[in-house]
Amino acid sequence: MLQSALDARQMPVRNGTFMSSREASNHLNWFTAAAVELGGVDAGCEFLHESGAVPLQPTASETYWFTVNLPEEGLVAAFYIVVRQTIPTCLAGVWMYRGLASDPLLIEHMNYRFSLPRPTFVGSRLPVAPIGLDIDVVEPMKRWTVAYHPADAGIAADIECEALMPPVLASSKEHFDQAIWCKGILRIGGRSYDVDAPGFRDRTWNAPRGEDSLAHPPLDYSWGVMERGRAAFCIRSADDPALGVEWSDRLSLPAERLFHGGWLYIDGSLYGVTRVSKRSERDFSCKGRPLSQKITFEDDQGGTHELTGQVVGAMYYHPWGNVGAWMSNTVWTLDSTLRGHGEIQELMWSEYAKACWR
Repeated sequence: MLQSALDARQMPVRNGTFMSSREASNHLNWFTAAAVELGGVDAGCEFLHESGAVPLQPTASETYWFTVNLPEEGLVAAFYIVVRQTIPTCLAGVWMYRGLASDPLLIEHMNYRFSLPRPTFVGSRLPVAPIGLDIDVVEPMKRWTVAYHPADAGIAADIECEALMPPVLASSKEHFDQAIWCKGILRIGGRSYDVDAPGFRDRTWNAPRGEDSLAHPPLDYSWGVMERGRAAFCIRSADDPALGVEWSDRLSLPAERLFHGGWLYIDGSLYGVTRVSKRSERDFSCKGRPLSQKITFEDDQGGTHELTGQVVGAMYYHPWGNVGAWMSNTVWTLDSTLRGHGEIQELMWSEYAKACWR
């Protein structure tokens, strides 16, 4: 099964290098998937978990994330809800981007709120009324609708999503990923776009999400869907310092502590990712944004694979105050034969930015 850096440490900077900090060892555990299992997710996990069922840390959160990638338009639309499990609030947002935007104010649409009342299910629907977002679990683990009708009459979405594969359950039993296919309509600025395109979703619950500023290199959640679901993947990893990356002479981190799990689904079979070596080309004059990636990885059946990703659009924003993120629309090629679309979702923290940005 998949081996990953469960003991990933925050590495505070001391005299230009990272030093181990056991006290901060679980800051990135929410990002880590130590093993993967195809299916095995109870239908009830589509819905909000009862508070008090298990002891939770104050930052415990449940997430709903759906995204759709329209390759012909170079357009990505994402729909996101984070429910705080120990306090009656949530944050939620919808963003739509194409081209390059180094600030969220410049993208096609951004409606991201940090302080909203906690939503509750109305039957199979989870409405977040203040932003006009409504997610309906039509058939657990198989079909959903995403409706978005904010006060801005020039923006709307009505999308039906269908699973391309069973969900991939992490060993924590508190997270899964899933490739989907999306059909419907997006309307931006009075223009309508027909949606018949790949997408992705994930769910997390009970996981504490500390908002500390970490001394850590950029960390990616990379996903892609190929040939209408024949293949899909998700890899969580930073770049490999052995490949001469920009921070390798500043940050002393072994590669095994930069890998947080992954999986490959192809022709109906699931493979855990056991080892990753990744290098990103970047534009350091534009907040270190990724331009392309080359990823070599091994699976739990002894296979070796190569992914290349070319970024064709990107937006920068702050998921929370102490972290920046690039969401990068990416064209992926797997093993030189399978082509598809997805994203590089990359987190960046202050210590890296101050050391490497120009």
